[in-house]
Amino acid sequence: MEKKNTLLLTVIAVATLLVAVVGATFAYFSLSTTGGSNTTATISTPKIGQATITTKEPTLLLTLTAQDMDKSKAGTTYYASKDGITPGSATAIPIAQVTLSGAQDTAKYSCTTTVTVTADKSDSFDDVPNMLSSLKQGWAKLTLSGSVNKTIDIADLKETNTQTETGTYTLDVSTTGSVTQDILKAVLSFTNTADTELNNGDGNQNDVAGKTLKVKVEVKEGTCTLAADGE
Repeated sequence: MEKKNTLLLTVIAVATLLVAVVGATFAYFSLSTTGGSNTTATISTPKIGQATITTKEPTLLLTLTAQDMDKSKAGTTYYASKDGITPGSATAIPIAQVTLSGAQDTAKYSCTTTVTVTADKSDSFDDVPNMLSSLKQGWAKLTLSGSVNKTIDIADLKETNTQTETGTYTLDVSTTGSVTQDILKAVLSFTNTADTELNNGDGNQNDVAGKTLKVKVEVKEGTCTLAADGE
């Protein structure tokens, strides 16, 4: 009887150990992550402890004046900024970044993101009329780089006001521990084409003077996995 009890206890101990080992292994290879308020990210790789994809600067603003739209400024391109007051530039504005912490090895990770681009269709923004309804093709463009590489004509958003794009970014982790990299950047621009638009009847760019263009770019979700050549 004593031998049977000993054998039973041994079996229970082994089973308990196996459950603990399997549980630990699963936790090691399937690691959940945290995300920003508009972001979810899932990491499934044994070489990352935690990952976060965060939309840091989602809104771009561009306000144009009557002087900006003067025919003497034909060919001039204006750029959005984060506040709509400070003059923007052709330098891409970081929109979202990925942070990896607890990386146990140098490797390459493939991060796939779903990005939404939304143009404000409201009649006013901070008491300034919105220019979206006045836009013609080729006037305003959003250029995305990073996980999504694409140029979007903002006039295409007048009906739907939202467009979704999916892309992949290769994150090269050259050190162990924690690393943060920009994963998506954007440039919102408007070009004064008065030399042609005001003379061929296609549209009058004076209609956008004194109005603000507001475009929001957000990483709605993302997944980072170990790249095939990353080991």
